[in-house]
Amino acid sequence: MKKNVPLINLGRAGSILLAACCLAILPASAQNRVMAPGKLVKAKKIVAPTEPKVQNFTNKTAKPAPVRKSTPGSGNQIATATKVDIATSANIYGSLVAEGTLGAYNPTLDVISYTNRKAIGNTFPVNNSGVIQTHVSYDKGLTWDTTLAITQNATDPNRYPNGVVANPPGNTTPNQGYAVVSAPIIVGGATWDGGTFASLRLDNQNASQLNIYNASAPVTPQYMPRLGMCTGTNGNVYVLGSNYDFNNTTNPYFDGAVINKGVWDAANNNYTWTQTLIYHAFSQDPADGSQNFSSLGTIAFSQDGVTGYLVLIGRDSINDHQAPMPIVYRTTDAGATWSLYYTGDFSPLFQGFFPASSAANPAVDRPFWNLQNSLDAQVDANGKIHILCEVSAAYSNDADSLNFLNSYGTVFDVYEDNSGNWNALWVGTVLTDPEDGTNLNWAVGTDARLQITRSADATKMGYFWMDTDTLIAATNAYPNIIGVAADFTTQTYTNEINFTAGGNYDGSNYWLYVAGDSWAANGNFVVPGMTSRSIGATGTDTEPWMHEFVGGLEFTSNDFTNPFITSLNELPNNLNTIVLYPNPTASLSNLMLDLKSGSNVMVNVVNSLGQTISSQNFGFRAAGSNNLQLDLSEVSSGLYIIQVMIGNEWTSKVLSVQK
Repeated sequence: MKKNVPLINLGRAGSILLAACCLAILPASAQNRVMAPGKLVKAKKIVAPTEPKVQNFTNKTAKPAPVRKSTPGSGNQIATATKVDIATSANIYGSLVAEGTLGAYNPTLDVISYTNRKAIGNTFPVNNSGVIQTHVSYDKGLTWDTTLAITQNATDPNRYPNGVVANPPGNTTPNQGYAVVSAPIIVGGATWDGGTFASLRLDNQNASQLNIYNASAPVTPQYMPRLGMCTGTNGNVYVLGSNYDFNNTTNPYFDGAVINKGVWDAANNNYTWTQTLIYHAFSQDPADGSQNFSSLGTIAFSQDGVTGYLVLIGRDSINDHQAPMPIVYRTTDAGATWSLYYTGDFSPLFQGFFPASSAANPAVDRPFWNLQNSLDAQVDANGKIHILCEVSAAYSNDADSLNFLNSYGTVFDVYEDNSGNWNALWVGTVLTDPEDGTNLNWAVGTDARLQITRSADATKMGYFWMDTDTLIAATNAYPNIIGVAADFTTQTYTNEINFTAGGNYDGSNYWLYVAGDSWAANGNFVVPGMTSRSIGATGTDTEPWMHEFVGGLEFTSNDFTNPFITSLNELPNNLNTIVLYPNPTASLSNLMLDLKSGSNVMVNVVNSLGQTISSQNFGFRAAGSNNLQLDLSEVSSGLYIIQVMIGNEWTSKVLSVQK
């Protein structure tokens, strides 16, 4: 596997540095997260979010966000976000699952949709809170039709919906598209059993609903068909469920991912649903025999709906790399057949990115896919997968330490390029820990909710997440919307943009969703987003919420100003080796270069704001070994990028300063 790893290094309030080696320091005012050895945590066993069975919070009152006493530098804060109310729901629980599809955009029909549980005040033949609605906008989010009820289960209501607007083949009329949803079924308010698959034409005609209970499941039992719903220009709809018994609270077993495929049936004006079970053998924890997997997965498809991927995070039973990594399945025939695509070791991509361990054998250092801030995926114009997730570091092969990791909050797009090479693009750093609900008096917590979207031509990717100013809170209790975009044709990227800080929505952007597809307008990459705000008397999770369309999330062509930099493995042609020692250091560090021929050498020390804090021209250096001394006595603790220009080529190393 070729290591070709451009990285984006994001500061909290400044420009982005696209680095080629690893993490860099964040400003001290942001309570530096990216410091060796990082935050040592133990990875939890998978905990899939479900709403509390007992909801008794009548005496709870949400805590207001603290008043901002000062606003950090506004270098990347533009506060362009606007919001339009879509519709309400009785509580927030339909929005818990960040990997689900609630917000979507159909480029062919030019229709935005938002799916959730029934809006307050709407009356339908079945009128419980488990009715699933899809709200649609034909004018880029300015106005919304909130009259469509897609499911009507009177006895066994639905929860955790997914929804898209799909276009039957040959249709060109926007309101002749179909709202298609899936949602788990809850029996008697306590038992999860199968799922509902339903559709309705956008003019409120041709309603169709299929309830598949596990006792009569045609292929396999499944629970929670609520992950990654997507559609393509072929009209197919796909959504991921799991053969994982959510009713077993003591020892559930993951018996496979269930890919549900809906195909348009023109004769009956609805969708025919089939299921494919993909069972993957994970290694087992010797302590308790449990499976070593971290996620129930997600799916993503190409724009035409033909090439698709299932991404699981875990440890393969045969190729066990001792840390959770992506396990990828692929289809190239619109989901008719699936095959295992990749179970390789991603460690070479991250070699040298994170601070080296102090262990006697640093060769065991490896990446650890950390699901604390969710997972998302998308497919580009070349039919290649992009996997967005936080990646941390692990430093031990000891059986008792395999679930421990060092968290830096670093978020990567791990993707395959058109030449078949895997790459890791560092898109940002989440500065705060997930909020467990304590600060907000909620019974449920929330995280950064990583979201990925592709441009109209699928040559660009946009990355979004929520993060809180660390001057206000250490957890993600009062989040803003952060975004970055990368152009894989021009190999350029944008600076980090905080779309809400300092504006009307500063610190109040909850339950973020970003549609998987975006549009182009006047040359801009325009991204449809959705958030929610409490409208209850006390602001808790059990009271009513308003769901909002977020406008103003866009990147201009002029924003793509930062070029990708060659990765560490692709050394300049005139360089044999580069060594930086000691690393970590308190003040002085030696940069050892083995040059193939004489060349001019310049060295920059760069922080995470993209600021060059020192630059030194070492002039012409002869071929062979050259020892250059770097004085970092005036530099504060943290991680820095050491950029080295040899002739007219650049390479980089990371340096940890510890005082």
